[in-house]
Amino acid sequence: MNYDNAAVYDIPFGKIESLVMSWVTEALDLRHGDAGDPQGALRAVGMEEGLHGVLDELVRVRSRSDRVDGLLAKVTQARGRARRAKEHAEFIANQAYDSAQVDNQARRLPNSFMTKEEKNADAALASLEERRASHQAERLVSITAEAYDVINQIHWQLNAIRTDLRALVHAIQFENSLER
Repeated sequence: MNYDNAAVYDIPFGKIESLVMSWVTEALDLRHGDAGDPQGALRAVGMEEGLHGVLDELVRVRSRSDRVDGLLAKVTQARGRARRAKEHAEFIANQAYDSAQVDNQARRLPNSFMTKEEKNADAALASLEERRASHQAERLVSITAEAYDVINQIHWQLNAIRTDLRALVHAIQFENSLER
């Protein structure tokens, strides 16, 4: 089975790894970098910046959080597809191994003897390509799971920042209401 020709897996194996890693890179930039924002990276704001300063930062965090939500949805879908691909690849590999065992048994001379290890080695060699595809699918599951964890962590961090900024807005509003 060709690594790039995996239409049966509902996912283009050859491109998904780099795509998923680009999502992680983008999410990290949204959280810790400037993410193309002329104002730069997110910053810590305090009450001294006033309501407009805090609201400006809240809008910036919100737009980044929305993009991370989209990335989280994509990586969640990719993770599910990678798991299905792995299950299917394992099934095909096991099927090829079992088929090779049967074929090798049928080709043996009636009085020939082979050890169990020789039979297993023959079947393993005959199913090498299918087992390779299964290994690649397992690797993809690992990559998508790691990407999911990173993007999900960034999602929660941005959500916590938004919560803090909203609390700061309420505190500023409350303080302003006392200054009548």
